[in-house]
Amino acid sequence: MASEMLGRTPCPECGFPHAHVKIKTDKDGANPYRHCPDCGAQYFTRNKAQADNLRAKLNAQAPTPPAPQPEPEAPQAKARKPSRPFMFGVAND
Repeated sequence: MASEMLGRTPCPECGFPHAHVKIKTDKDGANPYRHCPDCGAQYFTRNKAQADNLRAKLNAQAPTPPAPQPEPEAPQAKARKPSRPFMFGVAND
């Protein structure tokens, strides 16, 4: 079941700004539908009026979601040198 991305629109359930609006490409007379990858909500249009309303909300030029930025690495703690020498795993006092 192949689908073509028509654009993106905000999800009315969770507010995710880049919910997918797609249409089936392997089915004649298919209507567009919305799927939110964030919350999983789906909306399927059943008639031409609903399909037109969804297309009107569609923002085909919406940017794709930004790629996650890697978190900066925490500074590594310096290795501590023992103040006294160890012998066989026991500190010599």
